[in-house]
Amino acid sequence: MQTSLSQFFANSFAKHSKKKAIAFYRKGVKETEITYRKMGLDSNRAAHAFLDMGVGKGDRVIVFMPKSLAFTMAHIGVVKIGAISVPLNPAFKKSEMEYFIEDADPALIVCGKGQEQMIVELAKGRPVMAVDTDLPYQELEVFEGFSTESVVENLGTDDPALIIYTSETPGKPKGAVLTHGNLVHDALNVIHVWEINSKDVLCHALPLFHVHGLCFALHTALLAGARIVMLDQFRPEHVIERLLVNTGENACTVFMAVPAMYVRLLDYLEEKKLDFSHIRLLASGSAPLLPKDFDRIKKVFGKE
Repeated sequence: MQTSLSQFFANSFAKHSKKKAIAFYRKGVKETEITYRKMGLDSNRAAHAFLDMGVGKGDRVIVFMPKSLAFTMAHIGVVKIGAISVPLNPAFKKSEMEYFIEDADPALIVCGKGQEQMIVELAKGRPVMAVDTDLPYQELEVFEGFSTESVVENLGTDDPALIIYTSETPGKPKGAVLTHGNLVHDALNVIHVWEINSKDVLCHALPLFHVHGLCFALHTALLAGARIVMLDQFRPEHVIERLLVNTGENACTVFMAVPAMYVRLLDYLEEKKLDFSHIRLLASGSAPLLPKDFDRIKKVFGKE
């Protein structure tokens, strides 16, 4: 019986091995496409790289880098070895990161090259792995040479898998621990309620350090065997360009966003009547969607 998120990942990667999993777009241009099989192999490489650096079950690993395929592989690799992924906003300043590092006490910090100097100064001897996320994913060598064999860990529903730091709460951010069971059931519930399936194509423009973009979007799509069109950042013009594609394997059928993103898209469109009929689901979350904005979405996108 499958109980851990890592087992669900492994099952989906094997089941959909020949299918393309993610098409990654940088500044609106498609840069890399990878299959579910490669997702499995590369996340195994990441897992073995972390084990080689001394990370083990129950250790925290901070993932502090720009949105990228490398971020995705690092996160999944951490989960596979039973360690706890701690994704953080790459825009955090030195004073903020000093707090997070001391609070999380990570066994490893995986960061982008742009964050490396700051992180090395703050790490106080903790291991640091720097990844050049400006390079196309296929040119990265950070996980090359490590085993592609599956990592077998005795993981169960109650084992911790993720720490997400709170915002909008009194005092300093607090690390909220989510278990493998929490994350699996989050994804399975979304799959059930919104009928996400392997024929869907998700336009992913959310940040990966947030529970919405990481858990409800990325995890859900991967467990469903869906295809992901992943944008490096949210830019209205690039999102609309992707959403307007209505033929071919990258024609998006699902879009998830926060209300502020929808408002920016609506303002960009300026009430233009365009054809979004191929998109079956627009989901809004993380904050309340005002009725007036909901009405604008229905009018512009032609959805209920």
